[in-house]
Amino acid sequence: MNRMRSITFVAALTVLLVITACADEQPTSEVPPPEAAPVPADTFAVVDGWAGVASEGGTTAGYLTIENGLATADTLQGVTGEAMDRVEMHETYEREDGLRGMRPVEQLVVAPGARVRFAPGGLHLMLVNMDRALAVGDSVEVTLSFAEHGAHPLTLPVRNR
Repeated sequence: MNRMRSITFVAALTVLLVITACADEQPTSEVPPPEAAPVPADTFAVVDGWAGVASEGGTTAGYLTIENGLATADTLQGVTGEAMDRVEMHETYEREDGLRGMRPVEQLVVAPGARVRFAPGGLHLMLVNMDRALAVGDSVEVTLSFAEHGAHPLTLPVRNR
């Protein structure tokens, strides 16, 4: 009886190990991700903006995409906003110790034909010391100031990350 239990246990363990080993295998043929659509020619736009929820007096992040389909670069010189003390541009980076950190970005050059994404884990706006709470469904206004294209107002709808 004990011999039969041992054989059953070994067989079950073998099946489990085979299944586990196969589950970790990656497919050998990878489908490359689709190429990003080219930036529309002769346009300069700020699109796809949104912000995270925040409490009154709190800080949240804002995200957006800048598309420069023109033949010349432009520089994002700063951002202002309503309902907050200030807006800071930051980038997330990996520190020498392997941890992630944030550092300020004073200005950002947007090259001709470039699409620059402000997204979680990368470039982002910090909306600091909110005058009011932001809940899903609310929105907040920011204005991006460019050297060549001037002020670009943008409404950031609030959503969960």
